[in-house]
Amino acid sequence: MRGKKVANDNRFPKGKTRWKFILVTKDFKDEIKSLLTQKNRKYGHIHEGENFDVFILSWVDIISEAKLRHEFIKEKLNLNLEDNKEGLNYLKDKYKQYLPNEK
Repeated sequence: MRGKKVANDNRFPKGKTRWKFILVTKDFKDEIKSLLTQKNRKYGHIHEGENFDVFILSWVDIISEAKLRHEFIKEKLNLNLEDNKEGLNYLKDKYKQYLPNEK
């Protein structure tokens, strides 16, 4: 496995370095799918070494997770400047030199 070769390279301090190798693909062959859902591992985590982990993920997996994170953060922040007239007016006043003149 190439990941092991890189992870054991003497140029990187072993005590401070942990590698994460991610193979990104469009789709999976059937024989790979069983590796993606191993017990006690995150989805796609197919191998763990002393100082490295190997993942196989599809673009769909990556984009879906990014969308979920985005929605979570958006919901938690719950920011809507249009509903916050006081905050919007403060920003407009404080940074008026950077904003186009309102008509």
